[in-house]
Amino acid sequence: MKKQTIIKLIAFAGILLSIPGSLIIFDSVRGTAYGQSYYGELASMYNKIKETKKKKIIIISGSSVAFGVNSKLMEDDLKANGFDYSVCNFGLYGAIGTKTMVELSKNHIKEGDIVLLAPEVISQATSLYFNANNVWKCLDSNKSMFNEFSWEDKQKLICNYSSFVGEKTTYLQQENLSTNGVYQKSSFNDNCDMIYQRKGNAMKLNYDPSQVISFSTNDLSNEYISYINEFNAHIEKRKAKLFYSFSPCNKDAVSASEKEITNYYSYLNEKLDCLVISNPNDHIFSSGWFYDNNFHMNDLGVYINTNSYLNDIYRIIGGKSQITLPDKEPESIYVPEEGEIVDDDERFSYQEVKNNNKIIGYSISAMNKELDSSKEIVIPSSYHSLPVLSFEKTLFQNKTNIEKIVIPKSIISIEDYSFSGCTNLSRIELKHDDLNNLGVGVKLLDNASKANIYISKEAYSLFIQSANCTWALYNERVFIK
Repeated sequence: MKKQTIIKLIAFAGILLSIPGSLIIFDSVRGTAYGQSYYGELASMYNKIKETKKKKIIIISGSSVAFGVNSKLMEDDLKANGFDYSVCNFGLYGAIGTKTMVELSKNHIKEGDIVLLAPEVISQATSLYFNANNVWKCLDSNKSMFNEFSWEDKQKLICNYSSFVGEKTTYLQQENLSTNGVYQKSSFNDNCDMIYQRKGNAMKLNYDPSQVISFSTNDLSNEYISYINEFNAHIEKRKAKLFYSFSPCNKDAVSASEKEITNYYSYLNEKLDCLVISNPNDHIFSSGWFYDNNFHMNDLGVYINTNSYLNDIYRIIGGKSQITLPDKEPESIYVPEEGEIVDDDERFSYQEVKNNNKIIGYSISAMNKELDSSKEIVIPSSYHSLPVLSFEKTLFQNKTNIEKIVIPKSIISIEDYSFSGCTNLSRIELKHDDLNNLGVGVKLLDNASKANIYISKEAYSLFIQSANCTWALYNERVFIK
């Protein structure tokens, strides 16, 4: 046995021994906590990939696959074209990372399989991001998945185990856990296709402004590119094929120029060893086909997105999609929430927010000087009888006097770095009943190390059970107020 292997085994044993046996027994006695939550669906997706005997088409991504692909529809269309594949949706949650999905799938790819890798066009998805705490929530339903991970990720999981057990205990102590909403295991059928009804676009502006799609090559790290090339080599050894594609993208959220999109596509073509099978423009769709964020499709949007992936596949194997596409985008299903009214607070400056040339609310652009020394800031929920929907990310930046900020439920998105430099900010109170209705980025609390988020007990109960992929990143910084 090689010396390096022996050292790894010793280190691994040391880490295992650092976990008290009583903790492992305690966790086992408590049983599964997250089996019926959204996290619980990953075990079903994994079992399908592992147990399927015939040739597979595996679509790997984050939640854009869970919300955007109907595998039964794809299988039927493939059969109509003379191909017999089992289609496996293998994307659940951006909060566990693209790398997690790759690691769980790689040992179950067989000769003749086709793998379509289509990560969301955001930096977290196109990186080696790995959140051990969120992965444990998925493993809670099938701990054998632990064995699929690399040595490095196993260490991260073991080191995070105590924290996970503590959070799991808190979760089990919650009363009246909600079973409503899309972020539940019950939202999927036995084929791992989402069946929860999503009749239209549920976003106030038809897109989430906190989740801008920039198609920046800076989001494609060298480590990520190398990892995908290693994955490609692994797949080739198994006599299967890897192809790179793109997630669905809400057109209203795309900030990139056509030149920037072309550069992104060209960069991937240059750096990746596998074939980039489609152009990003093939996967940019009108906002009416989306649901609750810039990558999640609604019921009719699933047909549009599934058809786009079929077109990708048929470029490889031949054939033509026979899916009947909807001819009209569904109506918006956004329902405004009632919030507390703090109207016409003239200590702030406001800018109009328009949708289809109609003023639908306001964004706060600045605070007056009288607030410069305030330790507590309460953002108004309305102005001129219309809701305050957002605030400029520079509004609070570098204001070292602020200790507490209260944000009303009328706010629909908060940009990354909005609290950067707020060195004394310790408390951000959100009035929202469901954090999934508040769009945030992956760097919301960057450079605000003391800041934590406080929500109501009812909102917390919903949060720990069904936080979306972005909010799940902040599970260790969200508390009951």
